[in-house]
Amino acid sequence: LSGPTTFIQAPLVMPRAGTWSFVNFVTRTVASTASAYIDINKNGTSIFDAGTRPTIAGGGTFVSTASIATKNFARGDRISWDYDQVASTGHITDFNIELISE
Repeated sequence: LSGPTTFIQAPLVMPRAGTWSFVNFVTRTVASTASAYIDINKNGTSIFDAGTRPTIAGGGTFVSTASIATKNFARGDRISWDYDQVASTGHITDFNIELISE
């Protein structure tokens, strides 16, 4: 995967209501030499405040955060995730997201 606003997969429709606790982003391959900014969207809007999106540093493979601005979700909400920013040389393969709810 490479390039900003690259959808990692089709949106997930939530089967029930809940509250996010934290999110982990893991890759089995190194995040190139450039940092990758990942975003999770609820119904098209980021669940993170501006400037607080999780970032896998260049050369890294993991980031975790509980700093989620919009923690609540309802049944039927559409959840999607994508790159928000990555340098022209940045790319990640084998991406895994763990979005944990209470």
